[in-house]
Amino acid sequence: MTSTRFSSVLRHWLWRAVCGASGGLTVTGRWHVSGGCIVVANHSSHADTAVLLAALPAKAQPVFAAAADYWFEVPVRRFVAGSLAGILPVRRSGDGTYAGLLAAARPALKAGRTVVIYPEGTRSTDGNIGEFHSGAVRLARDCGVPIVPVAVLGKIGRAHV
Repeated sequence: MTSTRFSSVLRHWLWRAVCGASGGLTVTGRWHVSGGCIVVANHSSHADTAVLLAALPAKAQPVFAAAADYWFEVPVRRFVAGSLAGILPVRRSGDGTYAGLLAAARPALKAGRTVVIYPEGTRSTDGNIGEFHSGAVRLARDCGVPIVPVAVLGKIGRAHV
C-alpha cells in the first residue's frame, strides 16, 4: 500500500470515529467512480470536510481544494490541513486563481484521486447556498474527469454521495 493510500485509509477511519463519537454518520448513495473525479459539495461548517473524509470511500483518496491564506499561514492550521485533512492550497483571489487550482488539482486527478471542491468558494454563514464559481466545472472539462455532486445534510453526520 502506498503512503498516499495508507494516509487516505487512516484519515477515513479517523474521521469515521470522530463522526461516530459526535452523533453518527449516515451515508446514502453508492460510489461508482473509478479514477479521478471532482466532488462538489455544499459547505456551511468546517465539519463538512470531516464528514466527507468519513463518508467518501478511502479508495477515493480525497483531497480538498481550500484557501491557502486561511489554512497555511498559521502553523496549527497548516498541520491540520496537511496531516488530518489532505488540503490542496489554492489562492482564492487575484490573477491566476484558476491556474492555481488547476496546478494544485491536476496531479491529484491524474493519479486517480478525488478532488473535493466547495463551489461557493467559502462556507455559508446563513445556511443558504451561495452563487457557484466556475472552477469545478472548468477543472472537470480541462482534466477530463466527471463531477460527482454531494450534499452534506444536518448538523453533523449525513452525506448523500
